[in-house]
Amino acid sequence: MLHPTILSMIVKERQNSLLEEAKKSRMPKTSGSTSPRLQERLCMRAGDFLIHTGQRLQRRYRPEMYPRPKACRSKC
Repeated sequence: MLHPTILSMIVKERQNSLLEEAKKSRMPKTSGSTSPRLQERLCMRAGDFLIHTGQRLQRRYRPEMYPRPKACRSKC
């Protein structure tokens, strides 16, 4: 059985080594700017526009997946 002081020292050393390892594995910080650049914003807007336009065209020209049932004119 280890003395409590020695055990405490071992635990602290292990904790320090784990913290150092975690610091090394972290991704480096970016340039500090969290907002997208102008070119990225323009590309995102153009993409949103194209997606919206494509979905609108699909709604107009694609047949319905499940057509509505026709009303029964005679007794069914």
